[in-house]
Amino acid sequence: MLRAMSKSYTPEPMVPPEMMERLKSILLVLTGQWTAVEAAEKLGMSRNHFQTLMHRGLSGMIEELKPGQPGRPPAPEKEKELKERVERLERENERLR
Repeated sequence: MLRAMSKSYTPEPMVPPEMMERLKSILLVLTGQWTAVEAAEKLGMSRNHFQTLMHRGLSGMIEELKPGQPGRPPAPEKEKELKERVERLERENERLR
């Protein structure tokens, strides 16, 4: 029997083969095994370009690690207005019956 996955669970991402070398290089730099210069040379790009890619990846990771608000996210304002209108119309229909 399969259990439903939690809505907050995110499965491990699949890395496209053409991106694997970039990911490995960034991880090696972040773990101190390579310098940014070494990684850039192995990938055939400038150090500045490599560092920009690495910093963009880190920015995305940091953004996803921010703590979220507890509870359900608030409903959009338009959705609230429509729900209130439907409830009001249902009460009016009931009164007219």
